Amino acid sequence: MNLKVDTNPQAEVDDDNYIRIEDYDAFMDEKFANEVFRPYLRTLFRDLLIRSSAAQQGYIDKVTFIEYTSLPGIINDRFFAMFASNLNSMQTT
Repeated sequence: MNLKVDTNPQAEVDDDNYIRIEDYDAFMDEKFANEVFRPYLRTLFRDLLIRSSAAQQGYIDKVTFIEYTSLPGIINDRFFAMFASNLNSMQTT
C-alpha cells in the first residue's frame, strides 16, 4: 500500500490512502502547553507527591517514581537519576 502525505486538511480525499500532518503552529503549541500539558503535569506531580514517603520534604521518592513509571530495572534507575539531577541543578541556580 502506498501512503500519501497531505498537509491540506480541507482536501476531500480517500482517508485510507492519506496520512494527515498539520503544520506547526507556535500559538497552538503554546496554548496546548498552557491549557492541557502543564495542568496535567501539575496534577500528576501532586498525585505522586501524595503517594510519596518524602512528601513532607516536597519531592517524590524513588519507590513512588519506579512504581508509577514501571520501566525495566536499570532504565528506571537512570531515568530517576536524570530527573533527580535536573531537580538538584534547578534548586541550586
